Amino acid sequence: MHHTSTLLAGKLSTARGWEALPRHSAERARLEHSTEWAANIFSRLMTALDARASHGDALNASGLHSARMFVVQEGHTMDSAPGIPAQEHCVTSDLKRALATGATAFPRSQVLSDRKEGRFLASVESEGKWFAVSKVLLTTFICQGKDALITDVPAAVIDILRLTCAEYVEICS
Repeated sequence: MHHTSTLLAGKLSTARGWEALPRHSAERARLEHSTEWAANIFSRLMTALDARASHGDALNASGLHSARMFVVQEGHTMDSAPGIPAQEHCVTSDLKRALATGATAFPRSQVLSDRKEGRFLASVESEGKWFAVSKVLLTTFICQGKDALITDVPAAVIDILRLTCAEYVEICS
């Protein structure tokens, strides 16, 4: 333990030396170091690791509800669907479809750029039009323990979601 504390003290001393380096008045600080922030992050990490260890092989080790993404295939309707509507996280290059369903309309070039950057859970092209489900849905809903609902999803997208997100996708029919 003594070696570790000596090593950490040396690193803190180096960081403080960098903070104290002279700079021009308009120049940003070269380094910002906060012991409180580091302690907070370390505490959060230890809490998360303890939760993971205590939950065994369960997929969800958090204190949050194991959220689901409820998916309704295009052409199907539901009288009472579970989850919070998340249709804006469906992206399409088909303006008519976007206006009719509440999906977000993007030009084909933007959909292809986002697809190339890996911003979708699933995406397909059909008859020259693209449809995709944004990964933002994971952050906005699933990771916060909130069930999400998306509708009017093409069958080909559902097939991909079954493969990529099987643990939290539920197909409604």
